[in-house]
Amino acid sequence: MMRIFLTALLFCLSVLASGQTVAELEQQLKEAETSQEKMAISYQLAGLLLKNDARRSVVFSKAAHQKAVELNNDGMAAESAYLTAKGYERTQNDRNEDVWLKSAIEFAMKANDAGLLIQTVDERSRLAIKNGDEDMALQIVQEAFAYFSKKGRHSINEMQAQYDVLKTRLEREKRALELEKNRLLQEINTLSNGQEKLTTERDVLRQDKMELTERQVTLQQEKALVEEEISKKQQEIKTVSSEKAKALYISERRSRLIDSLETQKEIDSLFIEQQN
Repeated sequence: MMRIFLTALLFCLSVLASGQTVAELEQQLKEAETSQEKMAISYQLAGLLLKNDARRSVVFSKAAHQKAVELNNDGMAAESAYLTAKGYERTQNDRNEDVWLKSAIEFAMKANDAGLLIQTVDERSRLAIKNGDEDMALQIVQEAFAYFSKKGRHSINEMQAQYDVLKTRLEREKRALELEKNRLLQEINTLSNGQEKLTTERDVLRQDKMELTERQVTLQQEKALVEEEISKKQQEIKTVSSEKAKALYISERRSRLIDSLETQKEIDSLFIEQQN
């Protein structure tokens, strides 16, 4: 029952805080007058900052935990302690993560929050195994079972039910993550194929550019040869024109000379006739 109440409370707080920025919540925290308000807003800030600024998240989750302890709110003390542990998990501070998971377990027991207790025990035992302390992991689990044994058969059934719910939720989240992973892999493959296509097109364009450059060089060379041939032809034309003009001049001079000789011959003939 306590777990349901806390879940509803945290849901309401998340709805109220949705869309609000860190700066807005910090301003609300400054203006808060009651410990209850400060606890709730600090908890919201911690949750909002957890992903991108775990160190600041820890500061606010600790503040929420302190207010919860002052208010004898074991449920929120457990939740805020667990959130603090998650902050230390993100900063890879195993020692402090274990300290706050232990605190979360203690307050979850006081609040009779079986769901959070099972989840926290599981994470703390996994952390112990990660650090090579199997004995501590076993002790953590045994303490949890001892707690539920003292609570009687109903608590054990509740523990089993909460465990089944938690297991189902985790499996659902796992499937969702696998789907997201597959989607991301598909996007990566699509981008890789696109990159390969662009690389191929770039190589083709580079090859085309090289061929065009070579063709341009060839055309320039051919142009130079043609211009050279044109220059030679022009020179030949000039030479031929000059020779032709010279020949015409000589021919004309020769014709004039012949005409002059013929005229002189006629004059000489007339002169001879007159002498006779």
